Amino acid sequence: MRFNLLSISFFILLLSAFSRPIVSILEGRTPLPLHKLIPVGFSYIFLLLLFLCFSKIKWDVLGVVIVVFCLYATSSLLWGSNPTALPELILPYFGYFAARTFTRDKNDAITINNALIIGFTIPIVGSAIFMLLKLSPSHHVYGSGVLRQTGLYVGSHTAAHSMVIFSFIYALFLTYKKNVKIIYQNLVHILFFLSVYTLWNTYVRSGILTLLLFWSTLLFFWRRKYFFILVILIVGFGILFSSTVQSIFWKADTWDRQRNLDTASSGRIKLWSHNLKLFTDSPLYKKMLGFGLGTESKRVIGGEKEVWSSHNDFISLLMMLGVFGLLVYIFTNILLLYEIFLTQGTYFVKIIFLSAIAASICTSMVTNGYVFRIEAGQLFWLIFGYGFHLIQSKEIQVQ
Repeated sequence: MRFNLLSISFFILLLSAFSRPIVSILEGRTPLPLHKLIPVGFSYIFLLLLFLCFSKIKWDVLGVVIVVFCLYATSSLLWGSNPTALPELILPYFGYFAARTFTRDKNDAITINNALIIGFTIPIVGSAIFMLLKLSPSHHVYGSGVLRQTGLYVGSHTAAHSMVIFSFIYALFLTYKKNVKIIYQNLVHILFFLSVYTLWNTYVRSGILTLLLFWSTLLFFWRRKYFFILVILIVGFGILFSSTVQSIFWKADTWDRQRNLDTASSGRIKLWSHNLKLFTDSPLYKKMLGFGLGTESKRVIGGEKEVWSSHNDFISLLMMLGVFGLLVYIFTNILLLYEIFLTQGTYFVKIIFLSAIAASICTSMVTNGYVFRIEAGQLFWLIFGYGFHLIQSKEIQVQ
């Protein structure tokens, strides 16, 4: 019975991995919000299965701290958190525990990674075709005037960060590509280049930044010659499309806006200054416990006494969960890095995960990254859950 339950649990995990990229493009296309209901449903199924397989959960310090963070976030309902804002923060961790518990070995991990690749095929290919044929929903970005496309997605940021997540998955594919047929290898390579094309056409700077940070870090510590090739390509691309790149960065070409850091940051410096001043002026218990999840203004700029939309995961955590919440979250990331460092395994796979963490942390400093963006957060922590089996494998040889 126990074996059957674990097998069923792994099948559900596999189905969740396959469907997660697809349901993201269902937003606004169905009468019910299936893009939310399906992933949330899988998360609660994971919680039930983990309860039934409690003795099989692989507990370590990282897992305990994650549980502490989730319990603390849940307890914040007592001092003002909005119940509807809690799931997007804690549900991604259910997938992490499920992947670490129900994935038995390297072969299971590869199967999940392939399921994600297949699941991403429709969103990536469809978005690339729509963008190429100019059929994609689009809008002009305020300030820069560039035409931002969304492909099959409703939101450009959802599209961009989904493409970044696929880069993480693609990098893991490189660890076992020599074991699959050449036609499958070529199809996945094509899928990767289409994902980069899709990301570029969203003109989402945080997504482009994350992609560049990830591959730059990975190649620098893995194959230095590929790193220099990437640098040459980036410089060449920047020169060739200099006017577009400058428009995207400065966001000041329209209406003759002045080029400065606040303009380039889309007002983030103003947002951060307001929130940090509000934090400084708040009573001690507010500093320690926070204002509560979901208390950020629904508009980018709200009232003077409101918490504004930070566009920075760390400031958002500080404002909503206080010093305690922020410190526990930071400690979680430190433990994740520490555990990857200590795990005996393949150097290349470890560098993939360390590069992904470094890139995501840097991105979280300038935007809402993988903490409050549930579609990205669920995939991010799912990958880390099954990825430990790839790190520990002695059979991986990257060519």
